Order: sequence, then structure tokens, then C-alpha cells
Amino acid sequence: MYKKLTSLFLLLVPSLYISYSHGETLVWYDEFNYQGLPDPAKWGFEEAYVRNKEVQYYRAKNIENTFVDGEHLILRALKHDGGIEGDKDNPKYTSGSLSTKNMHQWKFGRIEVRAKFPLGDGVWPAIWTLGANITEVGWPKSGEIDIVEYVGRFPEKAHVGIHFFDYEKTQRKRRMATQTYLNDPGEFHVYSIEWTETALDFFIDERRIRRIRMDKVGEQSKYAFLQPHYLIINLALGGDWAGEPEDSIFPAEFIIDYVRIYQ
Repeated sequence: MYKKLTSLFLLLVPSLYISYSHGETLVWYDEFNYQGLPDPAKWGFEEAYVRNKEVQYYRAKNIENTFVDGEHLILRALKHDGGIEGDKDNPKYTSGSLSTKNMHQWKFGRIEVRAKFPLGDGVWPAIWTLGANITEVGWPKSGEIDIVEYVGRFPEKAHVGIHFFDYEKTQRKRRMATQTYLNDPGEFHVYSIEWTETALDFFIDERRIRRIRMDKVGEQSKYAFLQPHYLIINLALGGDWAGEPEDSIFPAEFIIDYVRIYQ
């Protein structure tokens, strides 16, 4: 009920900034109380086979894979009979990935997403950020914040962490990533970070599960997390981590109730 009342309030008064209980202000949000494709003023699409040897082809502006149903954003992964794995014109698997790249970016504050994961071997939904300067410096020098990742073959574990470039050892690192157990991963949970100049705190349902201090990242490396980042929400399949998708998982749906960003 609280979510629905909040959604109605934001819909009626869209320009009003709402104070968060910790003293921050709501500066950007999507409550998904409309229908059709995601709001083009807020979201862009990834399109192609993008990363991590994943088997899905991300389709842009395709209502089969990415749509809003009046209450939720749904990213849907599909298997296509007769499709060819790795073929962009006739893919075996398709899915959706949204990004705010070149549209909206933020530095510090709280990013909060209420979402429900799909289950089963082969799914790899994620909520994460990349440094807005990635085109200039490349990954991982841009920095990456994994607000949460879920890999279906580890059914009760959620993963958080950061990626960055270690300038002293000239190699990429994933620092202080962790995993936490979820009793009901197929139900809605709130995944969030609180991000300051000195630390990144990771939360699930308001329970802090990890703090990453910037002074432990490295004097030069930490600057990847002292610059603006953009947000990505995607449903991947297979790849380096998730393994081959099982036929029984399709259609697989990553359901997002809301996205709220406070500063």
C-alpha cells in the first residue's frame, strides 16, 4: 500500500522532490506506473551481444523483451525455436537491458531498486553502474559498482562489489565483493547502495551487508568512484558465470517495482 500511495503522489506532483529519511532528496525516479516501452526520457537500450560471452542478444525497443505493465518494468528473456546462438539476425536467445548512459548520471547519494529475480540455471540479472568516462578511459578504469547480481545456479546467493583498475599492480581488481543468503530470491527485495566520498555501503532490505572504504581501494584507483556513474539494469543469460540456460526457465522475467535515486 505504501508503494502505491507513493506512486500516486509522485504521479500527481511529478516535479516535487521528496525527502528521504536520512536527509537526502529524491532527485530521479521511475515508479513504472505507465504502460508500453520504458520512458525514453529516462532510459536508453543496449543492443547486441555486449559482454561476458553471454548468449542473449539484447534487443532495443522490443516490447517482447522490455516493457512496463502499469505497475512494473519487466525484462523478459526468451528462447526462440530455430534461432542460432550468436547470430544477431536470428538469435537463439533474446533479452533486455536498460541504461541511462549519455542521459542521466550521478555522483554520491543513495540508489535504491525494488526488484524480483527470475530463477533457474542460466539467468544472470544485475543492477549496476559504470563510470560515465568509460568511453574515454575504458573498463575497468572507469569503475563499476555492482549494486546486486544474481546467478541462478547459486540459488540463494546475491553478490555485490566493485571493479576497478589497480594502478600499482597494473591489473583489474574486484575488491571486497561479498555474497549474502536470500531465503526467497524469487520475491521482491530492496537492493541499494549509499555512496559517499569515503565509502560505499551495500544494503539488502535496509540490512547493510558490506562496506567498501575508498582508502582501501588505492589512492589513484579510488577516483573511479569519485566521479559520476550511470545506471544499468539487465537480464543476461549464460556467459562466464551463469552457465548454459535450462529450457525450463523460459520465459524468464526480471521484474523491477521502482528505481529511486537520492542525493
